[in-house]
Amino acid sequence: MADTAETADTSQPRGERARLLGLSAVLAAQLARAARLAAARPWALPLLAAGLGIALRVWLVLHTHAMIDGDEAMVGIQAEHILHGQFPIYYYGQAYMGVLEAYLIAPVIAILGPTTWALRLVPIALSPLLVYLTYRLARALLPASAPTSPLLAGLAALVAGIPPLYAAVAELRAW
Repeated sequence: MADTAETADTSQPRGERARLLGLSAVLAAQLARAARLAAARPWALPLLAAGLGIALRVWLVLHTHAMIDGDEAMVGIQAEHILHGQFPIYYYGQAYMGVLEAYLIAPVIAILGPTTWALRLVPIALSPLLVYLTYRLARALLPASAPTSPLLAGLAALVAGIPPLYAAVAELRAW
């Protein structure tokens, strides 16, 4: 009986190890396949990330009813002042944080009028640029000879395009 109990105890971990090794082999095969696909079409993941990122941001604006806070309103006010001939360098009341976003929003406000969509359109439009630059940075930092580099760079682009919910809401703000 003791031999049977010992055999059962030692065979179970071996079976578990074999199952885990089988899963590892399946995962390795899937990773290799994904790496080959990413290498064959290096544009696919960044393009998917940019499209999903825009869709996510538009969905968030629609479902948050485009509510703005005081900081965003200040950017809109500065954009309107830019349209009327004032050219600020910093946010009002601060000696830091340049107003590039207000300059980018000003032509949008000139076309669409002073709406919350006008404030949110520039961050939405800049999100594909963020995805592209994240992809390019990842490609520059990863070894060019590694077969998984296009896949990892594409995953970095996906993280930039589809951030966690809080980060997506925060980056939509015009500030």
